[in-house]
This record gives sequence, structure tokens and C-alpha cells, in this order.
Amino acid sequence: GIEEKNIVIFRNIVDSRKFCEWNKINSVPKKALILSNRLDVEKEKIIREACNKLNIECIFIGKRFRKIHYFEVPKYMNEVDVVFSVGRGAIEAMFCGRIPIIFDYMGGDGMVTPDNFDELMKYNFSGRRFGINFTVDQLICEIEKYDIRYSESLRMKAIEYFGAEENIDILIKIYKEAIENEIKKIDG
Repeated sequence: GIEEKNIVIFRNIVDSRKFCEWNKINSVPKKALILSNRLDVEKEKIIREACNKLNIECIFIGKRFRKIHYFEVPKYMNEVDVVFSVGRGAIEAMFCGRIPIIFDYMGGDGMVTPDNFDELMKYNFSGRRFGINFTVDQLICEIEKYDIRYSESLRMKAIEYFGAEENIDILIKIYKEAIENEIKKIDG
């Protein structure tokens, strides 16, 4: 019952002072961070085997693995080249100049690139766009798409769409309009 002109999508915002690039990624991926609270054993094995075949060291963080404080996430991200995650984890990885691969318990959409960023963003980098249950060989092919040039392009796109400083005024405007509309509704 709400007119489309009155609907606004406001994306997650990320603090670019906390999630930022401390150092550049390698020209070929050497380390991967797997950031998930829901990764199942089957998907874990696929990631481990694919990374092992490519000589990529894996660091697992989440409920079944190593639990860390949220404020430690940027430190871990800045120690790797690739981040396997979904949603906010993928966005934060881009803020840190890392290249995310969308793959978790529900399957995934693969590596985020400048070319597929907009399409995957429509699904909040959740893995729901394609929902691929990668095999080891398919995941290896996905990792081999790695291009160091994606790092800066993805970082800039992520900041544009999800940066707190860049988008806080939009959020304030939305709240003001909601308050004004509620007052008009009460008065009217």
C-alpha cells in the first residue's frame, strides 16, 4: 500500500576509518580469510581443498572456528588477499581492499568483480543471485579470476555505496522525512 516513490533502500553503512586498507594485496592470492558463523563442514572442505591446491593459506573465523571480537576483523582482513564471506563481511572486505568471494552455507555467487558488483549488490552480496554450490574445481576457477586491479575499484565502489561518511546525510534525511510524515498523519 505504499507508493514506490516513497520507498527508499538504505544499504548497510560501514565506517571507513575502521575498515580501511592498511597494505596492498599480493599479485597472486597467498592467504584467504573465511569469515562465517554459518559455514557448514561440506563447504569448509571445498574451500580448504581448493585453496590447498592453489597454495593459499586459510584463516577461518566464526562460531565453529576462531571467535574474535568484531573490532579485530579489519586486522584479519588486512592480512589476506581474498575473503570468503557474504553480506556485510564481503562489503567490509572491499573497504579493506580485499577481493571477496561470495560463498557460504547456502552456496554463492563467486568472486566479486567490478563487472558484477552492481548485480551482486542487488542481492546484498548474499549468495542468493546464483546460489552456486561450487565444487572444488569450480571454486578453483573462481579463485583464478583474481586480479589485483579489482582491489582499488571494488574499494571505491564499496565506499560510494556503503561508506558511513558518504551516506549518513541520506539516513538523516530519511529519518527527518519519516518524522515529518508521522506528524502530518497525526495532525491530519
